[in-house]
Amino acid sequence: MCAILAEGKARPTEWIAWIGRCLTLALALAACASQIGCDRNTATPYLIPTGIRPPILNPEGGVFGVLHYGPSQRADLASAPFPPTRVELLRSRDSSVVTQTSPPSSTNTFSFTGVQPGGYLVRAVVRGFSSPLIRVTVLDDPRDAGDLTLPMATSIYSPFIFLIGTMPGYDYDSYFSNIFNSPAIGVFSYPSDFHPEATVTVPAGTHEFMFVTDSSFPSDLIGWGGDSADLLTLPLVNHPTTLGHGTAHNLKVDFPATGAYRFALDEARQTFTIIPAAASQTIGTALSSRRTR
Repeated sequence: MCAILAEGKARPTEWIAWIGRCLTLALALAACASQIGCDRNTATPYLIPTGIRPPILNPEGGVFGVLHYGPSQRADLASAPFPPTRVELLRSRDSSVVTQTSPPSSTNTFSFTGVQPGGYLVRAVVRGFSSPLIRVTVLDDPRDAGDLTLPMATSIYSPFIFLIGTMPGYDYDSYFSNIFNSPAIGVFSYPSDFHPEATVTVPAGTHEFMFVTDSSFPSDLIGWGGDSADLLTLPLVNHPTTLGHGTAHNLKVDFPATGAYRFALDEARQTFTIIPAAASQTIGTALSSRRTR
């Protein structure tokens, strides 16, 4: 073809064939270039390092520890049930709460898992005890916050507890008048000493009552009770109770037989105990041994 062009003797048919071959070559080159571009834009089956490490969203770091409640005043609180407690994990830089946990009353240990590395504070929130702030640094492995010893704030407990209710033959609707005008009628009071107790003769049947603190006044009865919609049956040992106001927090208990019963309130554990006095020598001795004077 070059020779033909050089001689200037190319015939029309030869020109047409030459142009056709040039077009074919151009189309082939375009297709090749297009294929190269597509390969360049397709995703590669491997990761290319960029120098940026993604954040760890769920590290294995954590915090754990043990709670001790007023060991110098209540040695018995070294065993279950333990006072209701909320343990909080706070950021050390601004004391904001990161997370919290409420261990069951059967244990005095706590733990937090999946904690981001950094500096934290640990605090226990519980009625009647003052909590220290424990500083801890979390890395990629669990950190032991150690023992949290909570001194007992004895001033929060009532020096005297009153037991009021429909036993024996007591008019519960007149409790305000009886407490503040004639405490000897149907009202039993005894020193608290962190774990009060009293023996009461109760007729058989269902009775409603409360443990009432001496901080009550005629327009507002403050005491430990529960939900009167729940009928409780004996024996009741370290049964949970709540601090409330008025008759809406009555305890409702079925007494199977007339007799003497031992009543006890533990403000630290926030529990109460009712057991037959005749069968309570062992547990009664244990309750009495908890009293600190």
